[in-house]
Amino acid sequence: MITIGELLSRVVLPPSNKDFVDKDFRIIYLKVAIEQIDVEKLGLSKQFDKLYSQGDFIFKFFNELNSEFKTIDELNTYDTYGFYAEHLAILKKIYENYVAVLDKNNLCDNITLPLEFSINKDFLSEFPNITIFYEGYFSLFEFKIINKISGLSLLNLHCSMNKFNKKNIELFKGIGLDLDVGFDYILDISNKKIIAKMAYLQNDLKYEVYEVPNRLIQIGMVKNSISKMIQNGISPSSIVLILPDEKFAKYIKSFDSEQYFNFAMGSDIKYSSVYKISHAINNYLNIDEPKYEARIEYFNIDKQYLQNEIRPKWKKLLCQDTFFELFDFVSKDETNNDLQKELFELRILLQNLLFGKEMDLKLTLKDGFKIFIKKLNKITIDDIKSGKITVMGILETRYTKYDGVIVVDFNDNIVPKKSVKDKFISSNVKKYSNLPTSIDRENLQKYYYKKLFDNAKEVYISYVTNKENTISR
Repeated sequence: MITIGELLSRVVLPPSNKDFVDKDFRIIYLKVAIEQIDVEKLGLSKQFDKLYSQGDFIFKFFNELNSEFKTIDELNTYDTYGFYAEHLAILKKIYENYVAVLDKNNLCDNITLPLEFSINKDFLSEFPNITIFYEGYFSLFEFKIINKISGLSLLNLHCSMNKFNKKNIELFKGIGLDLDVGFDYILDISNKKIIAKMAYLQNDLKYEVYEVPNRLIQIGMVKNSISKMIQNGISPSSIVLILPDEKFAKYIKSFDSEQYFNFAMGSDIKYSSVYKISHAINNYLNIDEPKYEARIEYFNIDKQYLQNEIRPKWKKLLCQDTFFELFDFVSKDETNNDLQKELFELRILLQNLLFGKEMDLKLTLKDGFKIFIKKLNKITIDDIKSGKITVMGILETRYTKYDGVIVVDFNDNIVPKKSVKDKFISSNVKKYSNLPTSIDRENLQKYYYKKLFDNAKEVYISYVTNKENTISR
């Protein structure tokens, strides 16, 4: 069994003459694309450090457009009073320049893929029958792919309709399938038939809600809830702890003396030698403040080496020898075997990304190290404790069922997690142009919570209440 994401990644092919651009490296191409554009009017910066974070807003916006087969010109028609005309004109120019840069380098990414993809028929020929268990809702691009697959393989789709994902109903109506909220379905997409329609069943749910004055007290609630569920006959392997804010995992780990938990998100590398040293060096070379110099001394990092060998080259054009000398310098004291393997693979990846092609991108050593830091931040190490109770974020609960559910941090500012995608135009313009709005994305999270609760026998929820926090509505 594979996830829908894995299926789509294997089925959808880029044009034969193009490769996928690396997700972190595409910021370099965006930097080239905006060189002659006044992006400050969008509240963005051309400085590489800031653009690395801000670029996500642009990529997500373009991805939304193409995933729903919308154009910026179409958005203008819904901007009745022209409030966003200047922003949209700038975004259109950025998009055109960015696509041109990708084309020049024979590359594509998930932004351009909906407009130039093909189907991997060789892969599908190995699977005459495909069954998809789908949670959430489809973009038009995803639904188009599903329909193309259904013409090559017999495709059955299992899905549920509730009030939080009812946008799907219009999509299915477009292929002649009339669905209703409150039902589970098995659909034959190839023959456009409803195979089964079952009333949406909910367990007789026992639930308890706890109000606490601070976050750490929730850990006691978690352990108490686990004891109650086990006493009620629920197996530890059928219990899940949901962290709406996954940063809370570090506190759960610190107090897990019983080794109850396994962490689906893996172990954070923020406590590793390579992470601490890399971030300390990056801050020291970029920010002239005593506290960052103090951290260099605290970690016993060779300040003379940084001052004499690295700082003079920091803002100069990237040199392969210097870059990997610095890479090896920050990695040399790492003792975790799994992380050492990840670093070895990262070294090869960066060799290909930064030095594998003849490209006049004018990167500095500072820029190259920023890319290394971003890649490093994404590394996770498998949890080796492997307790029986799973800890995960809400998005990881797709396609899962648990008899016992515990949710901490069930606060209005965290559940559902607020979206930042509606940056360049209003939610109203998005709504009228049938683009996903912040409400749609929050409803998707609510869908996952509802499915999780509906399938459970017992649910325990805690939230923090004080001047800043209240329970999620």
